Amino acid sequence: MGNERPVVWNADHADHRRAFATAIAPLVQVLWKRKEEFGMVDARIYMKTLKHVPSAVLVAACERALESMAWFPEPVKLLDMAAAIIEEQRQALTAKGLPECVDCDGSRWAEIQVDGVTRLQRCGCWRRRQQMLADIGEPIKRPALTAAREDVA
Repeated sequence: MGNERPVVWNADHADHRRAFATAIAPLVQVLWKRKEEFGMVDARIYMKTLKHVPSAVLVAACERALESMAWFPEPVKLLDMAAAIIEEQRQALTAKGLPECVDCDGSRWAEIQVDGVTRLQRCGCWRRRQQMLADIGEPIKRPALTAAREDVA
């Protein structure tokens, strides 16, 4: 789950459709209780809602839905589950803290020499931590309704 860059799911791209279908297939097979099939229109709605969710997180959200739901979840429910998974991973990494570093002595800044001048730059331990957070993915937020529609909701 950690090293994957978020994919923006494109419903018009055949490879994206196949990968998306593979990610949610177990959920569709187990929880889809209606008589009609889970068709392209349904898939496009889910892909549009979940378009910024990395595939590994999408698979984990589907697994979580299988454990906790009796009916197929709405797209925003899966989005909320994916957001919770990413937030849990980010919090777990933050809770670990940074290991002690001999280069910066815990300050997260290292002195370097550039053309005979001593400068400060972020230490490698800090940069690695930032990269690990980036690899997990940015927090996912549910899109807000536009101001014109909020009173209707």
